[in-house]
Amino acid sequence: MKNGMMSSLLIAAAVLFSCEKEEVKTNVESSNDVTDHSGVTKAASDMRIWYDHGGDDYGCHKSGGSCYPTVVITPSLGEDLGDITDVINTENEEDIISSFEDHETLLTDVLGSYVVEQVIDGSYTVATRGELNEDENIYFLFSNADDLEEVKPVGIE
Repeated sequence: MKNGMMSSLLIAAAVLFSCEKEEVKTNVESSNDVTDHSGVTKAASDMRIWYDHGGDDYGCHKSGGSCYPTVVITPSLGEDLGDITDVINTENEEDIISSFEDHETLLTDVLGSYVVEQVIDGSYTVATRGELNEDENIYFLFSNADDLEEVKPVGIE
């Protein structure tokens, strides 16, 4: 009888311990931290929702979307980025891929390696919204087929 009771207690303890471990695992997965594809950790509250109502009514707001925090660059980088956005605005995929290959280091520093690699290998298309100047951000919109995957806003300091 004692052995049966002791075995039951051990089994119960093992079940409780495994449940406790699962609960901890679940809490880790529901963390408020997310990692973008470039390896930089961002707080989920920093991620915003992209909206575009046409005209000048677009941008990122609230929280919980695929719109990353704004990256602020220097005016000299803005000039280089301006040349790349001119190519993006042509909507010629071959020219865009070639431009991303030619400027991979700069684009990786500004937009992150994952999206740059996805454009180069043809998995993502890229479009822009807005103009890069002291008064306005430019938004890089990365899509997979017709699904908007990520938005990377860039501003000038």
